[in-house]
Amino acid sequence: MPVLQNEPVDFIATTAPTLPELDQVLAQIIKRLTKYLERQKIIIKDNDQDFQLNISEEDTFSRLQASSVTYRFAIGPSKGKKAFALKTVSDGDHNAKSGLVVKNSGFSLHAGVATKAHERDKLEKICRYIARPAVSEERL
Repeated sequence: MPVLQNEPVDFIATTAPTLPELDQVLAQIIKRLTKYLERQKIIIKDNDQDFQLNISEEDTFSRLQASSVTYRFAIGPSKGKKAFALKTVSDGDHNAKSGLVVKNSGFSLHAGVATKAHERDKLEKICRYIARPAVSEERL
């Protein structure tokens, strides 16, 4: 239900989320954003899950090179799958090393900021930050 203008808003103090909870929230954000971008035809899902070049198992360096130039994972559970990348963006805005920060696949979620009801300037700054678009058109 949308909040009407000039209607009071109640803020309720809660305990801080745990890092596993933040990981779960970020994973859900990534999943929903990816589906949205696919529906908008901004990104295209790669259905070729079994792409492999015929390179000897012993030639580890060549396997890593081939995976790199084809944007594929060389090792791990996603081996052979295409890597998801929007655009290389500097970490200047998201360089927190501790606190309530989680990162996944180039996305980050920072939940370490809180404010009290009487801190109106801080509250306005937080509201302006969260009201901005999640992905800028310039980055797409």
